[in-house]
Amino acid sequence: METDKSGVEDFSPAKAVLIGALAPGVNGPTWNTLKTAFLMLGLCLASMLGLAFSSSDFTLTLHISLLVLISGTLFFLLSSFLAQTGLVSVEDQMQEIGLAPKNSGNDKINKKHEQQGNCSKNFMSTIFRFYSALYRPKALNDCTM
Repeated sequence: METDKSGVEDFSPAKAVLIGALAPGVNGPTWNTLKTAFLMLGLCLASMLGLAFSSSDFTLTLHISLLVLISGTLFFLLSSFLAQTGLVSVEDQMQEIGLAPKNSGNDKINKKHEQQGNCSKNFMSTIFRFYSALYRPKALNDCTM
C-alpha cells in the first residue's frame, strides 16, 4: 500500500474487493468488478441465445431468454439500489470492520461506534470478533457476548 501526499492510502483492487465483501456497503472497485462480471455474463448469454435461435429449439430459446431476463433484472435492481445508497470508500469500510485505526476527522463513523458501544450487536462486527479471537485470544476481553 502506498501513501500519496494527501495521506490517503492506495489499495490494490483485489484487496478493495475483498474488504468490500466483508464490510457493509459497496466500494468503487467492488462495483466495477460486479459490472465486469455482469458484462461477461451478458456476452455469454447473448452467444447462448444466438445458438439457441440457430438451433430452432423453442424450449431452449425460452429458457435462455428467461436467464437473460433474470440477469438483466438483477443488474437493474443492483444499479438502482446503489444509485439510492451511494458508494462507500475503502477506508470507511476498513474502519467499520476494525482493520484501520479510527480517523478523528471522520465524525460520522466515530459517532456511530460511540452509539453502538464497545459490544456492538452488528452481525459483521460479531463475525470479525469471532475470527480475530481465533488468532488473538485477548480480542474478546473488552466485552462479553
